[in-house]
Amino acid sequence: MALALGTLTSELEAMLDSLTAPGAPGAAAAWAESFGEYFKGATWQGTPVVSAVVDSALKPAMEAAMIFPDPDVTPGTAGLVLAAGFAAFWAPIVTTPVTYWPAMIACVPPPGIAALDLAPAFATNNAPGVTNAQAAAALAAIIHPVCGLTGTGAIPPASPTPIT
Repeated sequence: MALALGTLTSELEAMLDSLTAPGAPGAAAAWAESFGEYFKGATWQGTPVVSAVVDSALKPAMEAAMIFPDPDVTPGTAGLVLAAGFAAFWAPIVTTPVTYWPAMIACVPPPGIAALDLAPAFATNNAPGVTNAQAAAALAAIIHPVCGLTGTGAIPPASPTPIT
């Protein structure tokens, strides 16, 4: 299996269906659950991620890092909150990669997380008539390549290989 745009889109659509506002109570947990379920498809050198630690460590780390100031946050603020969540999701993988992939010694998270800009997608998604399916697809199109596909792992001195 591998990280799939379609999986992320489906997870985000289900999450959006459950929320009443971007920063509604439970939004952080819902985002962490969606991204975590998508990430369970990740592989490195053909080995799947240990899904139990996605549930026990990565999802809680992401949720704890996302503090929405109020239910109706601005698109820019929501984007910043989510970027913090994605960074927190990857942090345990970087510090203890062997926990997630037993042979991995070193991990570099996706380099674009710090510059992740979801504000344009959030602004577009708030337009009249945009469905949750359309909103999820727009968000997934940004999140998938920036927060999922560009991380790497290695067994030094070998060169890093992508987490897919």
